[in-house]
Amino acid sequence: MGAKPNVRFCARWRSIVTESGRKRNDRFGEGEPEKRTASYRPNRLIALGKSHDLLLGGSLSKAPLRSVIENAVEIHQDRLDRFVIDGPLIMIGSRAALSLALMLHELATNAAKYGALSNASGRVTIDWQIDGDGEDASVTVRWAEAGGPPVEAPTRTGFGTRLIARGLAGSFDGEVDLRYPPTGVVCTIVAPQRGLMTS
Repeated sequence: MGAKPNVRFCARWRSIVTESGRKRNDRFGEGEPEKRTASYRPNRLIALGKSHDLLLGGSLSKAPLRSVIENAVEIHQDRLDRFVIDGPLIMIGSRAALSLALMLHELATNAAKYGALSNASGRVTIDWQIDGDGEDASVTVRWAEAGGPPVEAPTRTGFGTRLIARGLAGSFDGEVDLRYPPTGVVCTIVAPQRGLMTS
């Protein structure tokens, strides 16, 4: 008999926490590694821990997408209108919840260093929608920054960018489009709803 969903989730969570520690010196861009690493690694683990608590606190294998998003970005919520979060009720499984939480944390960390979360006026809109019905339905999640300093595409690909663009989305059969228009970073994640519901 296979492991129960929550047991599998715990094992996956521990493995990513370990990997996060190993990659502590990888960053989105150039700059002051020691200063950034000091806050970056603990915050990443906090984001993971919040998703872990959300799913396992009540012995759950699924959680509302909205709750996963709110927990992932809470550490950056320094004012009520910093994030605009909007979309229909969608329940997602533990695998997608963990991966999305880490992806959103990476985006928020980057925004806090260089983007919309680095000044007093910037904000981030995170919205999602369902397209289609039944097993063929897909979910589109969009992260869009505005009000920050002009954005430039990074000159190198750090660990966080690789997590977003290639590594994590594959855990729920998702595809990621990460763009850097001058007005603010836009990340679009498209995934089959059945993939998001996998525990």
